[in-house]
Amino acid sequence: MSDMVELVAVLVGGGTAAWLLRRKGRQRAESAARGETIAVPCLVRHPVRGGRWKRGRMLVGPGSMVWRPAGGHGGPDRLPPRLRKVEVRRPTWKEALWINGGGLVIECASAEGEVWIGVMPREAGHLLHVLDGDPRTSPDTGDRIVAGGT
Repeated sequence: MSDMVELVAVLVGGGTAAWLLRRKGRQRAESAARGETIAVPCLVRHPVRGGRWKRGRMLVGPGSMVWRPAGGHGGPDRLPPRLRKVEVRRPTWKEALWINGGGLVIECASAEGEVWIGVMPREAGHLLHVLDGDPRTSPDTGDRIVAGGT
């Protein structure tokens, strides 16, 4: 009997978590459609900064992205300006030890080297929209990424 109660509790908990994740994703998509800035959970790996995956959120607005590391230590962590998307792929088995194996890795190039962004597939569209380029983005300021910039 207790096994049945445990099974029901796990199913209810899992269903509730899935519902909350879908709801939050839908709210982010609606906010993005209205042109508001949204916070997309992701991981960033920048070899110049030690090459470790750092958790945080990418603040994505119309044509711009700003990285905010988790933990609230200081302001935004600057990413190289003018990131260019090189490839979108699944994580390797080694990367899957550090990031979600069901996610995507967006490989970007910059003047400072490669930058990899790990993100869940349902959230990747928000980042790819900016990285694929909107030529009307703001000028290069160092804390904004001018997508596909010249």
